[in-house]
Amino acid sequence: MTTKVCACGRRMNFYAGSCRWCRHPTYQLSLNEAIQRCTRRQGECLIWTAGTTNAGYALMTIAGVRICVHRAVWEATNGKLPDRMGVLHSCDIPPCVELKHLFIGTQADNIRDMVSKGRHAIGSRNGQAKLDESTVVELRELYASGVKLQALARKFGVDEGTILPAVRGRTWRLAGGPLTLVRRRHWTGHS
Repeated sequence: MTTKVCACGRRMNFYAGSCRWCRHPTYQLSLNEAIQRCTRRQGECLIWTAGTTNAGYALMTIAGVRICVHRAVWEATNGKLPDRMGVLHSCDIPPCVELKHLFIGTQADNIRDMVSKGRHAIGSRNGQAKLDESTVVELRELYASGVKLQALARKFGVDEGTILPAVRGRTWRLAGGPLTLVRRRHWTGHS
């Protein structure tokens, strides 16, 4: 396996035999040469210093195909990766290409590893969250005391569909406050 690598550390783009970004001449490197030239030691990790994905994973081009370097390192040592398997990091550092820190697993294994290490976005750490923990506790207390969903939705500026799962404990499980499992509607005879 060989790749075109630029000394500037950017993902290789071809421009008349030189890097499109800095105009350095390109040269062919094997995976081992690329690892030697484009990494540095940081504790026990071997950090890739050249091109990366948006998520920070080490990236290089081999035979015109972009590939994550940690995957290429694992496959160069252990052979082709089995179907539906990925190469995971035990150190949780995306640009690390140290073979001792790499293991294979499924996407479910990766998610379990993330949750067990507390790296998932839960509660107010989730960028999509409309509420925070203290607001959920207040919502639960008000709802348990009889305040209607519509009034809570107006007060907190969110949809009733956001409040109901929170007060029932289907979302925000770790927030605390009284849970209201079922609130029955009383039929008034009006249609």
